[in-house]
This record gives sequence, structure tokens and C-alpha cells, in this order.
Amino acid sequence: MKEPFLEWLNNLPSKREHIYTFEEVNEDLPAFLMPESDLPMDAKSFCYKNAKKIFAVVLESWWTDETDWIEDYSPASFDSYFEIIQGEIIIDLGRGRIIQEEY
Repeated sequence: MKEPFLEWLNNLPSKREHIYTFEEVNEDLPAFLMPESDLPMDAKSFCYKNAKKIFAVVLESWWTDETDWIEDYSPASFDSYFEIIQGEIIIDLGRGRIIQEEY
């Protein structure tokens, strides 16, 4: 997460006294699976096309009142809030079947 996300989080209308740090907001980041591609721009394009869903998942994990959520899901806004870190390999070591949650 980047500076605008941290500012949004720390300026929410809450009675909490805790001020979040970069370390805290970047401690346990969500991972999103996307179609395989050899081109880094494909990952960016995929994220831009799915920006509203990605914003919803991330924002809801910090604050459930949608009226306080960011309203701009443009590529520029996405880039200002998030960094795309692309991994190549995911290994499922679990024995059970994968359960898909709806968002």
C-alpha cells in the first residue's frame, strides 16, 4: 500500500486513537490470482480492469462502511494506492478442496 491509502485509513471517522504505519498496512497484503502471462503490462491491465473488485476487497478488510470508501477506481488512482507485485509460483499445500468466497 502507498501513502494515499495510509492517509485514507488514518483519516477515517473513527474514535480509535491508533495511527497506522506503512509497516502495519503492508504486513499482511492480499494476493489476487490472475491469468498467466509473460508480459508485465498484462498484470497491470488485468488489475485496472478489476480495480473496483480489488479496491472493494482491500478497503473492506480495513473499513466496512462503504460510504467512506474511495470512489475513484481509475488506473491513476489504482497506481497511487497500490503496488503490483507479481509472483510466479503458487503452491497449495492444503489437503482439502479450495473454497471460493464471493465478493
